[in-house]
Formats: sequence, C-alpha cells, structure tokens
Amino acid sequence: MFFLQPNVPYQACLLPDGKQGHCRHLNYCMMDAFKNDFTKFMDYLCVIKRSAIGACCPDSFADERNGGLAGDLPATAPREEENEAITRITRAENRGP
Repeated sequence: MFFLQPNVPYQACLLPDGKQGHCRHLNYCMMDAFKNDFTKFMDYLCVIKRSAIGACCPDSFADERNGGLAGDLPATAPREEENEAITRITRAENRGP
C-alpha cells in the first residue's frame, strides 16, 4: 500500500539542477517544484525496486521532513498505570447520567 512504504533513501540519482539526491517514495518527497505540475515531476521521476514510482529527492529535503507525512507519531499508546482504567470507571462522576 502507498501509505505503508518506508521512508528510506534508495538509489542515488541526479536532480534536474545536477545536484546529487536519492530516490524516495513520492509521499516522502512532495516538493513544490513539481507538486502542481506533472510535466515537471517527470524530471524527478525514478523507479524504486522496479515496482514503485519515486522522486529524486535532495537529501537535505528528506532530512528537513524528518519522517515524511506522519512525522514523529508514537508507535504505541502510552501505558496506563495499573488499575487506572478501573478507577476511572468506578468513580461516580465519570459514569455519566
């Protein structure tokens, strides 16, 4: 699936301005240079593992994004203290009408 792709640099590539970059899944490299212009995107197009379309992304852009669209979301919910949920349910003020 599109949204489960890892945010990792794949093969090295050259940007249209001649600078070095790496191919990344498009959702981690949505640059203003081609966001609204498909023909400009074609200059950044690269193929990842012969099965996915990516964009040649400057390494500095990927570093700035720090994780792509999801950012630094926690992997799991914080743990509740032991018996915390039971305490919330048994208190009368938390039961509702």
